[in-house]
Amino acid sequence: MCRLLPLLPLLAAVGCGYGFNPTRSGPPPKRTLESLLPNKAAQKRADGTPEQEAVHAALDVHKAKAKELNDALKAEAQPSDIKRLCGDLATTMKGHDLGPAPVEFKTAWKKHWRSWQSLQAAVARLPDAYTDTEFTDALAGLFKSDPNRGRSLGGDVVEAVAVVIKSHGDLYAAAEAAGLEVEK
Repeated sequence: MCRLLPLLPLLAAVGCGYGFNPTRSGPPPKRTLESLLPNKAAQKRADGTPEQEAVHAALDVHKAKAKELNDALKAEAQPSDIKRLCGDLATTMKGHDLGPAPVEFKTAWKKHWRSWQSLQAAVARLPDAYTDTEFTDALAGLFKSDPNRGRSLGGDVVEAVAVVIKSHGDLYAAAEAAGLEVEK
């Protein structure tokens, strides 16, 4: 023990991964898809048409299901957890009746749920072998357009995330074209 005493100041300065770490307060931040995708909202107009009501209802279903799934997601999630989340979200979107929504919105909706299915398939190829928040950090990097952090997940996942991001933007563009007010 006496030989270790000179190392104590160095150990305190860099931290050892055990005990108190003054640079980190609390658990790692919880990663959710809501925080990964751009936070957009669509508002109905007072004199909304049935088509606009259908679009708004669909966006509400999408947002509510994403929040429900994300609230259950841990920062230490593994690919199988994300695979399940993507599948649940895609299934909910696929099963939602869009009713009188405009064709452009229906097309964007279909592309968006298919993008989640593509991400599900890409993530399914990954092993559940990531440590701590390694996987969610890499995935967050891709959603935040930082490919250096997400490159380790492979080209299929990188491409699938890019398609999800694009289809999400297209979905809200279609909602705006349908007459909803979209916050940017």
